[in-house]
Amino acid sequence: MMQERDSGATINTADSWRTAAVLRGHAHWVSSLAFTPDGHYLVSSSHDNTIRVWDLLARPFRNRSMNDRHNNRVNCVAISPDGKTIISGSSDRTVRSWSLDDGQCIRKAAQRASVTCVAFSPGGHEVACGAADHV
Repeated sequence: MMQERDSGATINTADSWRTAAVLRGHAHWVSSLAFTPDGHYLVSSSHDNTIRVWDLLARPFRNRSMNDRHNNRVNCVAISPDGKTIISGSSDRTVRSWSLDDGQCIRKAAQRASVTCVAFSPGGHEVACGAADHV
């Protein structure tokens, strides 16, 4: 289970809720978290306008930011079923896709309002996004 904590995130064991790790690196609130399907990486988004990728197999955990950033807070992230692509939604009214491997922005799509949630379809061929415009 994940939770916000002092501009970072904690990884807790699901059975006992004990803290297994504390991840720090964002300059503002962590807004969303998503594991890759293989559990190797954790992706975090923040109100500091950034997305970070955490290598959970490295000790200590290493993290890196995407090569670009949103122009406003990042509200949500999701990871494709194949674990290769990240999508993010932001208060800058965009949805962006990113390469997990190199952090490059692949595509950017404007929306009519602040994007509050994103999801991949089970096959990874569609992306859904919800926004503050009630549509």
